[in-house]
Amino acid sequence: GTLAAVTGVVGNKAGSTGTATVDGAGSSWTISSGTLLVGGSVNSPNGGTGSLSITNGGSVNAAAINLGELAGSQGTVTVDGLGSNLTSSSYFYVAMNGTGSLAITNGATVIDSTGGVGLSAGANGTATISGAGSTWTNSSDLLVGCSGSTGSLSISNGGTASALDVLVGSGSAANTVGTATVDGPGSKLKVSSGGLFVGRAGGTGTLAITNGGSVSVSSGGTTSIGYGSNGAITVNGTGSSLTSSGTLIVGTA
Repeated sequence: GTLAAVTGVVGNKAGSTGTATVDGAGSSWTISSGTLLVGGSVNSPNGGTGSLSITNGGSVNAAAINLGELAGSQGTVTVDGLGSNLTSSSYFYVAMNGTGSLAITNGATVIDSTGGVGLSAGANGTATISGAGSTWTNSSDLLVGCSGSTGSLSISNGGTASALDVLVGSGSAANTVGTATVDGPGSKLKVSSGGLFVGRAGGTGTLAITNGGSVSVSSGGTTSIGYGSNGAITVNGTGSSLTSSGTLIVGTA
């Protein structure tokens, strides 16, 4: 079946709990021009708890997506299985001001312009990409932990994330922490012409590439570790690799 709306909210207002499931090929939910909020509110300063599952070839499309939009709100999205997909024509924020969690598994795909995992002070976001063919494609930036938040990105078991820029632990606000892990053969983080920044502008960032995982920075993009902040990259294990086609900068004010 199909469902269409201008705006969608799963878990509206503090104290509420909402659950939505889009299951099976041909099943779809389209948010035509507004934002899909999972754990948020359109008419209250405090959001609720929301959960969205897209499985077995289901499809969700929105103009923008926000998980854990407000302080105290919680949003969880699972996209699982070959053919299952979630698309935003602009941003996809996992934990804007609250708590957010995204799981892309078993060949599912997520596509957006700008992706963020932990966006504002006090927010806590996690994103997991696991399984061959599981992909998160960002045509612009991917931010992991910025502006006083905590963000965590895990890519494993052949999953892939790609973006123009990737910033892990970025922002001058206190307690900004970003962590990224690329683990196992076939697991990839692909950065194009913008650059890879691990620890930037006062934030703390770490990137671990382990057990055959790979990170690549193409088209002359910069790789920067500790740009006016604390940053660390670890490459460990047979087949693990970090390849940069541009400048590598380790520590700068």
